[in-house]
Amino acid sequence: MVVSLLTGCGAPPEGGRQITQAERDAAYPALVPVEGLLVAQGEQITDTTEEALLARAAALRTRAARLRHTPVGAAEHTDITTGPDA
Repeated sequence: MVVSLLTGCGAPPEGGRQITQAERDAAYPALVPVEGLLVAQGEQITDTTEEALLARAAALRTRAARLRHTPVGAAEHTDITTGPDA
């Protein structure tokens, strides 16, 4: 138990990457107002958001079903083990 507690007191591992001097000397990033980060203009949820997402999901399901049933001809077929340049 003591050994497990002592392992938490060591320096954290660096993950095999060394911080360069340029990274150490770099300036801190500029602080920006949080309001501009929260929601981009035009992307707010409205009364029609749910309906639009459901319609888009239905259209994507229809497209996926159509693609699933599209036969692939021998000319377009490429064996994934050999690749297109084989």
